[in-house]
Amino acid sequence: MNIGEIRRWLQITGTPVQPLWLMWTHPRMIVFFLGVAALGLLARLPFAFVHILPSYISFQPEVVLVPVAAVLWGPAGIWGCVAAGLLGDRWFGLDLALSMYRGLGILFFGLNMQVLGHGVLGGDSTDFAAGLGRSLQFLLAALPGGVLAAAWMAIGSEILRIYPFSYVVSLLILNHTLFIILFGLPLLNLARWQIVRRFGTWQEVMSVEPGAYSRGVLSRTLMLAGGLGACAIGLYISHAVYRISLIQPFMLGSTSGRWVSWTVWPFLLLNIYGLFRREK
Repeated sequence: MNIGEIRRWLQITGTPVQPLWLMWTHPRMIVFFLGVAALGLLARLPFAFVHILPSYISFQPEVVLVPVAAVLWGPAGIWGCVAAGLLGDRWFGLDLALSMYRGLGILFFGLNMQVLGHGVLGGDSTDFAAGLGRSLQFLLAALPGGVLAAAWMAIGSEILRIYPFSYVVSLLILNHTLFIILFGLPLLNLARWQIVRRFGTWQEVMSVEPGAYSRGVLSRTLMLAGGLGACAIGLYISHAVYRISLIQPFMLGSTSGRWVSWTVWPFLLLNIYGLFRREK
């Protein structure tokens, strides 16, 4: 099997994943990556020792960067947010095994936002926040991504036998929703007027037509169903089978049970399939 066959088998060409590799050939995209990573780390500094769950999950104000950076700086913004999350966890002494799931959550949050941001808002990715309608559209694209990122980290906690899925996912959804609603649009407007007007968006830097990596209605539906469904089914199984309710505190080392993992994973894979599926 040659490289071309492997690429076709993975269905990377023409999907939102392709720019993640192509961006490294553009020096300005590397600068965007470094800038987003530095900004993400700076955002964590004031809350470095404020933990949602001590030694495992910190307060996460930098999550607001993910939807903004993914839309404006595409793959550079996504990689920058992933780097900030992983490096921050390492520097501030958080569990590195769980950080891998955090990194996956940020990665797929960014990819989903890149697709849903274009699909919901259309056209020019720098023109979202003009008016109430576009502001609501930005939130409708960003909030499901925050839920998806929470589900990834929660399933990691379940698998690693740290805390139950429902406990972690409910705390993280509160964290992500709070910061996205309060600071997402102001940060987007600030970035548009102070940075994008001077240095451009990722499409301009990489000479990509707007919508070149967008997904069709079916793909976007699968992505939304996978992300939101992973959270919903995990919470439902936790309550119906294991009698674990929302934000019910647990001791370290507690987990729900195997049915949570068995039912959450298919929805996470459905979200990934929506990103990768070949479209005619």
